[in-house]
Amino acid sequence: LGYWGKVVCTFQDLAVYKHPQLFYKLKRIKARYNRKAMAKRADRVIAVSENTKKDLMEIFNISSQKIFVVRNGVDERFFNETKGNPQKIKEELEEKFKINRPYLLFIGTLEPIKNITRLLQAFQLFQQKKRGYQLVLVGKRGWLASQYLQIAKDLNVAEQVRFLGYVEGDDLRKLLSQTELFVMPSLYEGFGMSVLEAMASGAPCLISELASLREIAEEAAEYVNPYDTKEISKKMEMLIEDKTKREKLIIKGKEQASKFSWEKCARETLEVYRKISQEA
Repeated sequence: LGYWGKVVCTFQDLAVYKHPQLFYKLKRIKARYNRKAMAKRADRVIAVSENTKKDLMEIFNISSQKIFVVRNGVDERFFNETKGNPQKIKEELEEKFKINRPYLLFIGTLEPIKNITRLLQAFQLFQQKKRGYQLVLVGKRGWLASQYLQIAKDLNVAEQVRFLGYVEGDDLRKLLSQTELFVMPSLYEGFGMSVLEAMASGAPCLISELASLREIAEEAAEYVNPYDTKEISKKMEMLIEDKTKREKLIIKGKEQASKFSWEKCARETLEVYRKISQEA
């Protein structure tokens, strides 16, 4: 508040504005105040996607001339082949995470905006057709996360669902490299970093038909209505069975993910700061 120089602010997402009912009250109030104040205060705003730019213009009535789109990158290690043979990696995952069968993988904070309840419901339907699979959820516990274990129990899939908590580094890369399918039926995403990591790792992706995710993944993913649990389940089943479709998504995914880099992100961000400093 005491700084009177030029300000550049980067916005990653505006979920709290688009779906306020999916956040607890205190976070909703704080986020709304902070983000509105910063959007108005900033001399330039960086949005991580065209969709986030559109949201900024609609919510805060910001001129498009004030907003620059600079997309996030993806860590290059996700493109590297995982060291060790697949069987050894599977044994390591079983020992460390109790993953003992083929699995579908979700990565993200466990909270309502990620649509976890419908994901569990869709997995229950999937299990009725395709037994012998696990659903693995990776991510820190967010608001209402304690309910998801009970929901899994109520759906009679608790034995097939693994909540791993926050995972990073080589373990995350191994999980992505061995999954049968990466699934992310989010209700809102500002960018979709996990999708890029999954595609770079060679995982076929089933993701929400959100404008932000279509912008990032283009034709390299299969899309689904996040509110339709039956459709999510059917597309899970389809991608497990259709090997040709899976291989096409894997190839396209790696190609698409290679378009994003942190060096490019850094250079474009630096250019925005240079422009504003010249004005100053």
